[in-house]
Amino acid sequence: MKQQNNGLTILSVGENEAISRQTDTICLLIENHIDSLRSCALGKKGHLNGVSFELLQQGRNAVYRVTAKENIWFLKVVCSEHRKGIEGEIIGYQFIRDNFRTLGYYLHPEAVRASLDAGYILVSEIPGQQINYHLYRTCFHPLASGFDMLRENFHRCGIILGHFHKSGQDFDSRDLKSGLANTLQRRLTRVKKHDKMSEQIAAWYEASDSFETELSIVHGNCTFRNIFSHQEKVALLDFETIGRGSRYNDLSRVCSDILLTRVALFFPWKRALKLLGDFLTGYRSVYPYDTEMLTRYISLYIFDRYVQVYRIKNSKETVSGIPYASGKYQWLLTQLLANNGSSLLPPAAV
Repeated sequence: MKQQNNGLTILSVGENEAISRQTDTICLLIENHIDSLRSCALGKKGHLNGVSFELLQQGRNAVYRVTAKENIWFLKVVCSEHRKGIEGEIIGYQFIRDNFRTLGYYLHPEAVRASLDAGYILVSEIPGQQINYHLYRTCFHPLASGFDMLRENFHRCGIILGHFHKSGQDFDSRDLKSGLANTLQRRLTRVKKHDKMSEQIAAWYEASDSFETELSIVHGNCTFRNIFSHQEKVALLDFETIGRGSRYNDLSRVCSDILLTRVALFFPWKRALKLLGDFLTGYRSVYPYDTEMLTRYISLYIFDRYVQVYRIKNSKETVSGIPYASGKYQWLLTQLLANNGSSLLPPAAV
């Protein structure tokens, strides 16, 4: 891990001289004004020495879009003494840099800097969109060529995640803070009033065998919003929750997000199911998986979302704003409760 004298860690695969010089300059600005950035004292948009800092999010972290000349970076500053998230970002980008350097279709950011002591990470902008944007737009789009390209990208996405898990089998890292099994268990204890479905979910969980599997490095929050796609390249983002755990925690999240399109009103889910087949075929070409264990983790994830949204938040679930068809959703949950999850997967993935 390359480190500068001031404790700043350089996590880029390779930088040209111009972007490196600009990034170093911005890091100096950040460290000289870290308290103001942490407290969001600059407001929604402020300037430091001609560099623009636009506040995008404020909470556990303050997230900024940083613009200097024509280049853009994204800055995450912790708003407390808590450093586990930045530690995770450093672990993740270090792992990607060391293991994905030669993987041609991985989309590396041009520059990455992080300081655990100061509590921030700065990453240059990655072109493209979250992969769910491409999924929703292309599934409704009539042009077959765009869909064919997206199928190739989902296949590559599976290959990348397979490489991520397989390369991380012996990677020395912290433990995953919470896997899906523990999350569902905790969530069930928070329900003040169960309905019939949440009672059935609790009974299913109690009757289930162990969810323990071989350990690997796990992203920990591998949802669509943390996967970027641009042309023929794919990237993983946001490594705050990274750690050692079951790879099915990651694999099942991507599968579940696609399977849930099946219950969205008027969604062309059969096209989405093809993408799931491409994703799993790509993953399996690198790192074979156990279909039964995958479907059990899919059940954990979908059940957890039901309990969280319907029984704790007393809200309703959607797919990118598209409401669920209640009958289809109940059917899906019933299939999973009956341990028929493998029947929901595309044949090529079973």
